[in-house]
Amino acid sequence: MSQVNGNDVPPPLPGAAASAPGGGWELHHITDPAHGGMDVAHFTYPSGWQAGSQVVWNQQHTSHPALARSWVVDPSGSEGVEWFPHAGCCWIQPAGFERPGTDKFGLTLLPPMAPMEAMTQFFLPRHRGAPSTWQVLDAAPIPDLATTLGLTELAALGATGVRVRIESQVATADGGRKPVVDEVYALHYVLPPHQGQVSQQNWGLTGAFSLRADRDRFDALRPTLWQIAASYTSNPAWGKVFQQVAEQLNGVFLAGIEGRRQQLQRDAELQTQLSAYNQQVRDHQSQAVAASVAHQKVVDDARSYPAGVGSAGGQSAQDALGDTLLGRTAYVDPNDAEGNYHYDDGSHDYVWTDGQGNFVPTDDPNHDPNIGSDRSWTLAKHA
Repeated sequence: MSQVNGNDVPPPLPGAAASAPGGGWELHHITDPAHGGMDVAHFTYPSGWQAGSQVVWNQQHTSHPALARSWVVDPSGSEGVEWFPHAGCCWIQPAGFERPGTDKFGLTLLPPMAPMEAMTQFFLPRHRGAPSTWQVLDAAPIPDLATTLGLTELAALGATGVRVRIESQVATADGGRKPVVDEVYALHYVLPPHQGQVSQQNWGLTGAFSLRADRDRFDALRPTLWQIAASYTSNPAWGKVFQQVAEQLNGVFLAGIEGRRQQLQRDAELQTQLSAYNQQVRDHQSQAVAASVAHQKVVDDARSYPAGVGSAGGQSAQDALGDTLLGRTAYVDPNDAEGNYHYDDGSHDYVWTDGQGNFVPTDDPNHDPNIGSDRSWTLAKHA
């Protein structure tokens, strides 16, 4: 759709041939400064009238990066022809945070409208001001407008032509006001939606132009206005440049989206790995805390006995006193069938036994002979 730029106009209606009011015609070139002054299009207009144009590129507008607008007016400034820039819209579902009417990638965020509604509620307020400043005189569909404009691609898509005639009051040089008629034509199109997790439907108004004159002169001047409109000729070479730039920008945009998607996927995978690692750390910490609590319980249990009497209850106070004088401590030996004690020389805080006659004395409360051992060790009970 490289030619969907609002620059093409239809040939004059049958019987609309006219001569210039002053007898001569001049040529205006619409040029693109961004591409070395390349011709975008040209049109002819009556000598003595004023013509102008503007081509603006915005590479952030990946959906439609260039807009062209041109005009020609008579010396009074109230009569002439104007070609409007392309007015594309899109509607995205589910809706995001942008408000309807927001510009997005060169398109206006709006739900699809019927042709007349789109003209009177969206297009004309954008170019002719608030509806309170003008009134609709009449409106009608123009079924063959796309074919007449030479926009075969839009014609194949079923674009609907529409014409709306409005009247407004403009100021005069003497401070008064006079009625001016605008006859505005446009093509309304709606493209099939792009389905997926997010659905986007593009639509809009394109190929739009206006014939404008004082109300009491409009019918007489209309053939001349059509003659001007019919002279508009687009440059196919510029259309190819437009298409190439649009495809390049769209490719960069899509590559950026894919890059962000891949980055989000990598971030999600890293988050999953971090979550698994953090869970392993928490599990390890929980196991360490549980082991520490169990170890302390064993230590506390080993210390829990009445003063001067072992927890086994078999050693008398006199025997305990004798052991103290000898510098030894008696422990229950579960391996001794006759119930003899194991004596630890000194006063170690802890004595471990494997229940098989082996004992390990230590003063380190954190020492655990079970670590790296091929047998089970428990703290020995005081006699």
